[in-house]
Amino acid sequence: MRLSQFISNEKEAILAEWESFAATLLPAAQGMTSLELRDHAGQILEAIASDLTMPQTIQAQIDKWRGLAPALERAGNGRAD
Repeated sequence: MRLSQFISNEKEAILAEWESFAATLLPAAQGMTSLELRDHAGQILEAIASDLTMPQTIQAQIDKWRGLAPALERAGNGRAD
């Protein structure tokens, strides 16, 4: 199974684990709701899974390693911010 497929299939379980972890980050997490603890984690997972399925050149990979991905890809939400 590819990582992108695993992320998609197990998204809710991953989010539940993230929420459990985020709740331990005190004092910042104190009193936060489930929605607040998860914040944009679901969108981040979707962006990662989507990115993993996209073909890319070696140069594109190198650029991403260096943090030089185009703004659209860094946003992870389908739009440039």
